[in-house]
Amino acid sequence: LILKSLIQMAVLKQINASLNDLKEQNNIRLNAEFNRLISDQLKDEPAPFIYERIGEKFRYYFIDEMQDTSELQWQNLIPLIENSLTSETIDGQTGKLMLVGDAKQAIYRWRGGKAEQFIQLTHKDEASVFPIEKEVKSLAFNYRSSSEIVQFNNAFFTHVSDFLKKDSYKQLYISGNNQKISEKAGGYVQVSFVDESETDDKELVYPKKVLEIINNLEANTDLSDVCILVRTKKQGITISKFLSENEVPIISSETLLLKNNSLINFVIDVFSFINEGFNKEALANALCFLSNEYLKVENIHLFLSKRMNLSGQDLFDSLIEYNINFKLKEFVALPFYDAAEYLIRSFNLKEFDLVFMQSLLDIILEFNQKNNAGIAEFLEYWERKKDSFSVVMPEGQNAVQIMTIHKSKGLEFSVVIFPYDLNMYREINPKTWYANLNSEKFLGLESSLVDYSKKVKYTGDYGAQIYEEHQNELELDNLNLLYVALTRPINQLYIITNTQKTTKELEASKSYSDLFTDFLQNHIDK
Repeated sequence: LILKSLIQMAVLKQINASLNDLKEQNNIRLNAEFNRLISDQLKDEPAPFIYERIGEKFRYYFIDEMQDTSELQWQNLIPLIENSLTSETIDGQTGKLMLVGDAKQAIYRWRGGKAEQFIQLTHKDEASVFPIEKEVKSLAFNYRSSSEIVQFNNAFFTHVSDFLKKDSYKQLYISGNNQKISEKAGGYVQVSFVDESETDDKELVYPKKVLEIINNLEANTDLSDVCILVRTKKQGITISKFLSENEVPIISSETLLLKNNSLINFVIDVFSFINEGFNKEALANALCFLSNEYLKVENIHLFLSKRMNLSGQDLFDSLIEYNINFKLKEFVALPFYDAAEYLIRSFNLKEFDLVFMQSLLDIILEFNQKNNAGIAEFLEYWERKKDSFSVVMPEGQNAVQIMTIHKSKGLEFSVVIFPYDLNMYREINPKTWYANLNSEKFLGLESSLVDYSKKVKYTGDYGAQIYEEHQNELELDNLNLLYVALTRPINQLYIITNTQKTTKELEASKSYSDLFTDFLQNHIDK
């Protein structure tokens, strides 16, 4: 583990050195660096001058979403706020600080946010960070959701709090789910179970159930009131594609990305093929799109084999039999924007997806106006920016929204559909810092970044402690994610999960389906 981590760190060191060279050459800094720069500059100063100057101007501070504030950000703010809270004006007034947050909605640990920091701040018996008395207030009423949804969430999260092993996390959910209901009645909660093992096409199990729910909504329900929450972008794309195929209008930040549209990718592949003379990968992608999605030829293998070794105008001449008349000489003779329009017109692409084609043309036009460049420069520009190019949809469109739970935080929707199960302990290539406890540092390193797995648990007491803390954090973070999802609806909540239960004991649960099943088994008659 140590040797592997050293190799990884050596590579990261070289990458960081190259990045620093680029920053120095271009006189730039990354946004992520500023908190560390501020901390390094001010950590040795008992009363930083900059804080004193700002503190004289601002005396009242309000920090929202405190549970998502990183430790470094908070440590940088403490001297500034303390200067305001402990100093007085001529008339004897001191500054004030209000922190607002909910540790149950801390879902950004991966970018520095720590629920534990906010939990500690809210404990009444904990000493205050500042030399003044603190006051902790909880909002008693839930004014967003109908009474039925509030009652369901109160009961569900109080019950599953026993799943959490760490006592401070457990108490957070026991004390934090006693919300009083408002006079908003008439809500609805439905929990559905699907069996992924009973079908060959597992990918469509959840989308089919989502479509069934949408089709059975009350007739007066606007589609714009419906939001489908997913854990991953891949899940969102799968549901978006299925609903679109079944003529359900959708709005999704992922599906609205131009790079996820097959027509757009076809145009980019044709650009690449033309620009490089004979780009076999781009050619293969373009021909696969034509044969599978666009022309829908019967013998795909024959279509591909006849054209994979063609180049230049010979390739485009082979498509005349499909009523595609594209002249390469005419394309290269035109200004780039006009050439793009010519390509789209020659392949009749606007007839299939006018909105996406027009969005691409708008991007090409803006690029052309600023750069007066050609196809090669645009392809480089596309590679740098394609993750941010999306279709701008007009407001008020009557369509189902699809978004990830992280993007839904702070929002509310009349109807929420939450499909899919989640293994709460599954991570992609997890890492953890492992300190070198020997009196002599290993190769000069105080700690090493190692792969995280059960093996860490068996490296001694220290390893067992790291493993336990990491598991506790996974449990809290994923229960918080579920809490955010289930507290978005105003009137209706539809939960779709898996029938497969992995354990009989709540404490041994591994997935959301385990939690829902245990809750229903204990509350079905209550």
